[in-house]
Order: sequence, then C-alpha cells, then structure tokens
Amino acid sequence: MPFHSKKHFLYLMLLLTTVALIAGCKKTYTTTTGATDISTGAHTLTGVTSQGTPMIFEEMHATVFGSPAATPAETKVLVIAHGDSGKGDYMLDFAERWGGDGVISMVMARPGCYIEGRKSDGSHKNKKGDLYTRKSMDKYAAGLKEVKKKYGTEHIYLIGHSGGAATSALILDLYPSIAEGAVLISLPADVPKWRMHSRGRNNWKSSLSPTEHVSNIAPDTFIAVAVGSNDTNTPPWLSELYVDALKKAHKPVTYVKIAGGEHRFKDSKTFQDAVDPQIKEMLAGTK
Repeated sequence: MPFHSKKHFLYLMLLLTTVALIAGCKKTYTTTTGATDISTGAHTLTGVTSQGTPMIFEEMHATVFGSPAATPAETKVLVIAHGDSGKGDYMLDFAERWGGDGVISMVMARPGCYIEGRKSDGSHKNKKGDLYTRKSMDKYAAGLKEVKKKYGTEHIYLIGHSGGAATSALILDLYPSIAEGAVLISLPADVPKWRMHSRGRNNWKSSLSPTEHVSNIAPDTFIAVAVGSNDTNTPPWLSELYVDALKKAHKPVTYVKIAGGEHRFKDSKTFQDAVDPQIKEMLAGTK
C-alpha cells in the first residue's frame, strides 16, 4: 500500500474512532440558541448534557430534569436557585434527585449567572454591587412565569440556597401568584445585618431584605426555612429573623436547624437529606 494511502487509512480510522467515542458520550454541546416554542416563547436547546436538558425561559438559562405529567396541569415543577457565587452547577446533583415522571426539577441560573457555561441575561457583580434588587427579582420572576406557561401548570415550587433562598423568599412576596411554596436554605434574611456580619459593612444599599417582604405572601403558601447550626456565613439567627417576621404576619412556616450543618451545600449529603422531608411535604400539599 503506498505511503499516502496508509496515511489516509490511519486518518480515516482515527476519525471513525473519534466519532464513535463522541456518540458514546452522554455529554454533547451545541452553539445554537435553540428554536422558539411558538405557543410559550420558551427555547429548547438541541443537545443534552450529562446533567439534564438545557433550556431557556425568558433569557434565564436552566438545566432541566424529569418529564411532565400526562395531564399538564398535574405537573409539579421545582425551580432551584443557587447562591451568590454566580454559578449554579453545584445544585445539579440535588436537582436530579427530584426529577421524575410528572415532576420537573431544574436549576435556573439567576440574572447574570451561569449554569453549565450558559449565562442568564442580567448583571451579577457579587463584589461590586447589589444582587437582590427589584430589577433582578423582576427578571427571575419573568423566567418563572415562562416556566408556568411552558408546562401548563400552577404547581410551581421554589428551592433556594443562600442568595437563591433570598431570591426565592422575595419572589413569594413580590409575585405571590407564581409559586405555591418554597424551601429556603441558609437564608440571608436581613441584608444589612448579614453584610455587616460577613463583610463588616453594607454596600448593598439597593438590595431587598426578605424580612421586610412578608406581608404579601399568600396565606396558604408552604414555607420551610432550614439552616445549618454551624453555618458561619448565614448563621441561624438570620433565618430566625425571617421566621419571626413570618409568624408576626401570621404566615405558616416550618423551621429546621440542621445539627452540624455548615454553609456549603454540595458536599453535605446530611444537609441535603435534612431538607428532603420538607420538599416531600411541599409537593404532597399541592393545591
């Protein structure tokens, strides 16, 4: 066989091997922005990652697990909001635990934040400015409204960790018709007090505090607040401020202090298991 033929043959074999390896991988990527669902305005990206299906809801990127119920109105949707690091990937394993038949579970990147390298529209400057502004809440709420349209259900539930808990808590008050319940984990409930505790100063002058936004929460909304007893970032007393505010406003709330729990969520199976009962109760109490 001539040299150039051998070279071509080896190149062909290498190409075929590469294609086979790619085809065998679960993780695929695409640079397309996706096709718009005309009836809902939601985008579905072509390509499925190893963690779930990438989707866009009103410029909020999400990774989605599970499948809708046969009757759309019976579908239950968990929307998980990550903390202030700007990346939601650390919540993906937790989200995957809850996706299944009739239950959609997703991590939706907050404004200006990333999920698996995809960025939601908006600004997120953790070290330079406010993250819990009304503008940011409005953007996230627009994404949640699109989720409701996409799946044709009223059964939307929020789960938030740290800054995501603050976002979820504020949504309950600013947009009381969006969600039927929320599980709030490691909540920085009073922003000025939290910033003074964690940074020694409060430069987030435009951020909203969950403790000041409880009066408009629908009276039958399920709310559970959970925090690790050893959390030094958002210590238990911050969560307890929110619990007290809810009780004063005559809103039902469940409070869970997780023995030995710290602030980090991803590496703590004990932490994740501790909130499972509250999530199950929330889903079981569908209106």
